Order: sequence, then structure tokens, then C-alpha cells
Amino acid sequence: MKTKSLLTIIMMFVSLSVSAQIELLFLYVDNNLHTYFALDRTKKLLWLDDDDNTCFKITKYSKSGKKETFTLELKEDQSGITYDFKGFTTTVDDKGNITTLHVNGDFFNQYRDFKVIMGDKTNPEDKRIIQYFNELAGYPKDQGVSGVNVPSVGGGNNTTDAATGTVGKAKDAAKKALNKAKGLFKKKK
Repeated sequence: MKTKSLLTIIMMFVSLSVSAQIELLFLYVDNNLHTYFALDRTKKLLWLDDDDNTCFKITKYSKSGKKETFTLELKEDQSGITYDFKGFTTTVDDKGNITTLHVNGDFFNQYRDFKVIMGDKTNPEDKRIIQYFNELAGYPKDQGVSGVNVPSVGGGNNTTDAATGTVGKAKDAAKKALNKAKGLFKKKK
């Protein structure tokens, strides 16, 4: 029984660590791209698209129906830099994707309401950005984008095969663990 419990815990950990990934939120005003955020729901982090990729911790998070409300605070103290974020309110669709964002504060000057389009993992530029923020968050670079062709800076192709990528390896490990668990509990004839 201890083996079954241990294997169950290991499989849950593997599945949770594989599911953590970066989401890109492209903010639009009047159908024009204004900026983007990178969001990590697992570690509750949000990065701005600025020169320093300023990182914030998501605090005071609450969800009610299709509305999410949260505030941000700087992850690391940056003396002299202040952000007027009184809070954010988002609307999510049935799949959990953010569709609108309302900023409570004066950080974006006159803009407070944004249409949000989630990053497309089939777009090479979005994949490159996701890989960058994966590394900033401490995840494997290709997590969430395995099995895709991403052009490298040198102009060649950096191909990652899903079967040998991080996600593929985790899935293979989970399958092997499940098969071993099944073998332990088979009736001997």
C-alpha cells in the first residue's frame, strides 16, 4: 500500500510540474497592440514588457465567476521606482483564458480597459518569448513549447522533438510509473 501511495504522489508532482507554464497576455486598445504581460499562475508572478522585465508578485487574488481580481507588488525592491497599481480585474472565458483587463490606477495614463489576446504557442515569436520567461521563472526553457520549431538568433533552426523534450520525458516517466504500479497490483496466477 505504501508503494501505491508513493507512486500516486510522484505522478501528481510530475503532472503539476509539467502543467506550470507561462501565459502571454497581449493588451490591445482600439485594435492596436499596446503592450504585453507574461503571467505565471503557478508562482503567482507577472512581468511587464519593459527594459528590465520588471517582475511583480500577484497578491490579494480572488475569483468570482468569470472575474479575477488581484493586486501587484514588486518582487524585488527597486529604489526610486514606483508603480500605481491599485489592482487589476480580468474577465476569463470558459477555457480560463483572459479576454479583458481593467487597470485600477494611473499607471497606463488614460488607458484602463484592454482587450486581451492570449499568446499563440504556434507563433515562433510567441514561443521565443515564452522560452525567455520560462528561464526567468526557473522552468525548463522549452516547457509548454516542446515539439516546435523556433528560429534561433543565428538564423538556423532549433528543433525540439516532443518525444525527447521536457514534456515528452515527463509524460514517458508518468506512463512508466503507472505501468509499474499496475504490475505491482496484478494478481499472481
